[in-house]
Amino acid sequence: MDRRRLDSISREEIDRWITAPRFHAFMVAGDHDLGQATALYDWNICISAVFFEVISYTEVLLRNAIDTQFSPVQHHQPARESWLCDSQILTPKSLERVFAAIDGIERMGKEPTRARVVANLSFGFWRALLDRHYNQLWIERLHRAFPNGSGSRKEAAALMARLNPFRNRLAHHEPIINASIARRHDDLIELARLVDEDAARWIQARSSVVEILEWRPPLSGSRRLRARMGLTPRTVRFHVHG
Repeated sequence: MDRRRLDSISREEIDRWITAPRFHAFMVAGDHDLGQATALYDWNICISAVFFEVISYTEVLLRNAIDTQFSPVQHHQPARESWLCDSQILTPKSLERVFAAIDGIERMGKEPTRARVVANLSFGFWRALLDRHYNQLWIERLHRAFPNGSGSRKEAAALMARLNPFRNRLAHHEPIINASIARRHDDLIELARLVDEDAARWIQARSSVVEILEWRPPLSGSRRLRARMGLTPRTVRFHVHG
């Protein structure tokens, strides 16, 4: 590709690199203007990246807070000897997810320690621990992982239920241009706050989501110029045409 064209993309390249069906949502949102659609596609990548950064902080905080409720916490303990493989604690479906994580770790030639399995379990696994089926576990242990909440399992469960499908969209690089991004960001910070207020403030201070939201194309003339000059917020380098 000619260096002069590195800030643009043709319809043929869209078909080859992105595919027309995937790009369709951006064309619709950009009023079928290729330049605006391309800007939206770039912006979608940027907002997804910075949102996933916040998810990473919160997800690690969450899973460690839950794991801590099953003392003693021994990170190098074999997972099969921990609560993660206890059929008196977890449902068959949850155990299936644990054993799948163990198998994956063993295929990599590593020892499936408690810490490694905790790190390999999906957000969906932790969300499921707040289902009604685990209400007794909530009463006995899990409520302590959310000391700043109301004490209701449903409070944390509702936040995670909204966040889980949104997180999956990000993980699969799906368009989120029409999603309630600001609300999901609020949900994420609130989930972190239920676990640890200081951690929530620390995470929010590192988040660029609100700032990047303000740069959603189409942009005004002055912002379009700033985007071209590379003066957009941290990590944002989307290209606006026209």
